[in-house]
Amino acid sequence: MSTFATNDLIRETVYVESAVDTDDDGLGDLVRVDVIRPHTSERVPVLFTASPYYQGLNIAANDALLHDVNVPLTRKAPNQVTYDEIAYERVPFEASKRSVQGKVDKAVQTFTKEQSLPVDISNYFLSRGFAVAYSAGIGTKDADGFQDTGSPEQVESMKNVVEWLAGNRVAFTDQTSRMAVTANWSNQRIAMTGKSYLGTLATAVATTGVTGLETVIAEAAISDWYQYYRDNGLVIAPGGFPGEDMDVLAELVYTPMQQPAIWRQKQASWRAFQANTAKNMDRTTGNYSNYWDARNYLKWVQNIKIDMVAVHGLNDWNVKPRQVYRLWQALQAQGGHHKLFLHQGQHIYINNNRSLDFADQMNLWLTHKLLQVENNAVATLPTITWQDNRIPETWHVMQTWGGGQTKITALSQQPMLVSYVDGLSDELYQKYTTDFSRWRSDMLLPTSKALEHTRARWLMAPLTETRRLNGEVILHLRMTSSESVGLVSAMLVDYGEAKRLKQTPSATSEKIDRGVNFAPVPLMEFMRDNVSSHKMITIGHLNLQNRTAAWQNDDLLPNEWVEVSFGLQPTLYEVAAGHQLGLILYGTDFEMTIRGNQKIAYQIDLAQSSIELPWEE
Repeated sequence: MSTFATNDLIRETVYVESAVDTDDDGLGDLVRVDVIRPHTSERVPVLFTASPYYQGLNIAANDALLHDVNVPLTRKAPNQVTYDEIAYERVPFEASKRSVQGKVDKAVQTFTKEQSLPVDISNYFLSRGFAVAYSAGIGTKDADGFQDTGSPEQVESMKNVVEWLAGNRVAFTDQTSRMAVTANWSNQRIAMTGKSYLGTLATAVATTGVTGLETVIAEAAISDWYQYYRDNGLVIAPGGFPGEDMDVLAELVYTPMQQPAIWRQKQASWRAFQANTAKNMDRTTGNYSNYWDARNYLKWVQNIKIDMVAVHGLNDWNVKPRQVYRLWQALQAQGGHHKLFLHQGQHIYINNNRSLDFADQMNLWLTHKLLQVENNAVATLPTITWQDNRIPETWHVMQTWGGGQTKITALSQQPMLVSYVDGLSDELYQKYTTDFSRWRSDMLLPTSKALEHTRARWLMAPLTETRRLNGEVILHLRMTSSESVGLVSAMLVDYGEAKRLKQTPSATSEKIDRGVNFAPVPLMEFMRDNVSSHKMITIGHLNLQNRTAAWQNDDLLPNEWVEVSFGLQPTLYEVAAGHQLGLILYGTDFEMTIRGNQKIAYQIDLAQSSIELPWEE
């Protein structure tokens, strides 16, 4: 039941002075913050969403900047680079501050409508007496500076918003008058929320240990940008977005280009800034570097002193499961009362899922964390909530994800070599470059004449009982490439006829209201699909020249036997009795890797290769 009216909300805009100066004008960049809060004399907690998407998107500019992925894999000069040589260390930001000409109690600017998504959990809490704040950060419309995807400067600007909400930083009523305004309506206890890029920045800000941030609810969040656009020395696209990269995403949200006068002034500087980004992100080698290390938030997990809530889809091939898995393992290692929700969807919100009362659970959580009500939330909410991948509308509670013993299984008990060639006819190549979904569907088929020569397939015996994979699958391969370059990709597949859950939830006839006709949305549910013969469980990739580390180039000679080990994306998946696990080994991934169509022949020594499967006992 609503406790605060949502038909008469206060909407106000302020400009927080950040500690970074990305446009080199000698002053800290100002960032716009929009606040929505209920009418009340009580100080209220704040849900802050850091969303570079908030001020709009440059779709045409984004598409024009997409990189060509139909390019060959190139040889990298061998080196002995160590991690210490490329490590990034954080340093404090100390941009010059503006002089304050006066102070006021209330903001003077307002706005008419926030740009949040309709199922964003934050709006649900406006009717519960929470305030909601949005900021697109530096390098967006009505803000100073340049947009730099995932950078320390971007994170700092969002951290600075938290500081203002907690009473520890200056904000101004507009961009020119230098009249300071405080968040005197805030109880100085803040949570950060959001999905994807939004949840990523929430996670990143948590690693700064900023005062005032009491919890984070991060959904489908990135914890390491290298693992988003690169993997094991390869340029890798997030699922569904070939050609996207750090500069492309920055172009998408650099909304000053929508303001003609400002764009004319900043266009040349922005193009130079983007050229530098393209150089630093390095699509040529795909290696881990100082640039990527600065955008790896896992380095600073020890600074997280709050309890976090993480939500992720086990079928999310955009922000892949490794992002939350590694964060979760690091959080568990240092203790705390963190919570994890794993669903069977892709890159989605689950706030309006019919079979999981997620919003109500977060109400319990935030009431405790931000209002300090002793409601036993920490003990009541399960450590891990996992959605069953076989039975609809079924959720289980668990204590651990991964970290247990794995069973090593040889790919063959007797000497056996398998080979495949990573190359297609011009006709098939053109077909699959324009329809990578069709390529993946064909590759997964038990029999596929067109692609049979491009893959090696290994099958386990049918399971005699239903078993659950819990954690990370590791491959150990002994193999050769016919050239001085090479890559290996792998998919673990569940073979067996079944009605499996759809990876995209369907709208039901029911609706849930976020506060007396404030934000009604349809309830969603994962329904069963038609009978299928197989399902991809997880996936992984490796450049054969990065056998030692993502920052080191190993030599690779034609037809030389090498040993490689790499992990597939972590999973939590139940394999039904009678089903078979299958492993598909191949080269080019038409959805995720570059697609040079090089006629490279690979051999794999199955007797000297193995797979580690994290079976639950």
